[in-house]
Amino acid sequence: MHIVANYVQNARDATAIEDIAVDLFYKPYLQKAKGKPDSFLTAISRWTRQPTNGLVIAYEGNDVVGFSMHGPLSAGNRRLYKDAGSDPTLDDREVALIGVRPGLQGNQIGKQLLKATQEEAVSFHAPNLYAVCLEGKAGASYKLFSKQGFGELMTHDGIAYGKPGTIVRKHLA
Repeated sequence: MHIVANYVQNARDATAIEDIAVDLFYKPYLQKAKGKPDSFLTAISRWTRQPTNGLVIAYEGNDVVGFSMHGPLSAGNRRLYKDAGSDPTLDDREVALIGVRPGLQGNQIGKQLLKATQEEAVSFHAPNLYAVCLEGKAGASYKLFSKQGFGELMTHDGIAYGKPGTIVRKHLA
């Protein structure tokens, strides 16, 4: 497996990233609220073209097996993190999405993606990296982040699309 930062090699890779995102995020969290994934896929496409955002892709051979997207804090999330007792700066970054193709989870791919994402955030001179772990402390993302040194700021029953979520942060600098 190899990790590549900020480079989508071809349209097939972009489609694979979208497929993983739809399976892991759109279907369980947004489908009932949004109806069709078009706006979700457009948001991912727009995200990857912004120079202030980062994209980390995991490949097995020529196949995309996972990805992570990170960027500056949105205004809404900056307020959310502040409400959680933090004091976010304009230089802080957040993991917007991290996902591994279903069937390949549990093989350290997420760990490698998160490590590369942290390295990317440092290259942007971010003092902190934040994330919202869907499904709260019971979810796989919380376990992944906590094993990588992220600390819990707050858990809320309806933080993410009406589902529980846990805000985590790691000091990078």
